[in-house]
Amino acid sequence: MKIYKDGWLETGEGHSIYYMLLGNPNGTPVLSFHAGPGDCSWAGFYDFLDEKKYNIITFDQRGCGKSEPFGKIEDNTIDKILTDAKALLDFIGIQDKCILFGGSWGSTLALAFGAKFPNTTKSLVLSNVLLGRHHDLKKLMSDLKKFKPLSDYNVDENNIFLKIRQAIQNNDVEFISKYNDYEIYKYTFHRSDGLKTNLIEKDLLQKRLYCNFLCNNLFLSNKGVVNDLQKLSDKPIFLVHNKYDPICNIEQAHLLKKHLPQTELVVLNKRGHGGDFQIDTLKKFFKKA
Repeated sequence: MKIYKDGWLETGEGHSIYYMLLGNPNGTPVLSFHAGPGDCSWAGFYDFLDEKKYNIITFDQRGCGKSEPFGKIEDNTIDKILTDAKALLDFIGIQDKCILFGGSWGSTLALAFGAKFPNTTKSLVLSNVLLGRHHDLKKLMSDLKKFKPLSDYNVDENNIFLKIRQAIQNNDVEFISKYNDYEIYKYTFHRSDGLKTNLIEKDLLQKRLYCNFLCNNLFLSNKGVVNDLQKLSDKPIFLVHNKYDPICNIEQAHLLKKHLPQTELVVLNKRGHGGDFQIDTLKKFFKKA
């Protein structure tokens, strides 16, 4: 989708976020949160949407993508990101309520933003939801002992967060690189081929930022965003989730539906974390949102 405006917005504490505006400036506003933590936004992600109908507002979160300084973990929490998103909407002059859009970590941010700024929220379109409970993060680590490259570190789901914190404090490149390999191992359903054992400096900064969120439980309580879901009880919510997602287990999708019964949930009998096969469902969701 074509970018009609982009730039940087200083948001405080030395952070400057890069933003992109795509589609129709007079269209229905869509505030989009990229996945991660540590990833970035890209214009091509929105090609499935009608550029005449929607005004896409997206940005690289603190320390990510083109935002500056890259990889900075200081003053970088979920609450800071939500405040940045609202500041961006105010800066652009968006007065209408927005459709909130996000997948995985982006879904966590969309749910948290909707609960924090309900008067700015029209509806939510989500994929592969991450509720951010400590339980969810521990479950993500449940097969750590099967990953041989980390066996020398004696890690499991009970101590991995402490090990990650220590690696960040000690700038332990080897451990962070091997943990990165473990995540690739998860994404590829326990295939060990093609692992990237040597991170370049930028990759390392990105993974360090990600790990900082992880070992701080995404800067959420142990219950993640669950306690605030009631604040979204009057918002239309649409969720597509892969049944065999190795990162965001399907239990989270059903829990969201339990807390917010108005959620329209579509479960695809697919493997993987996201995927192009979700696009048709997302198109239908946006027509309703």
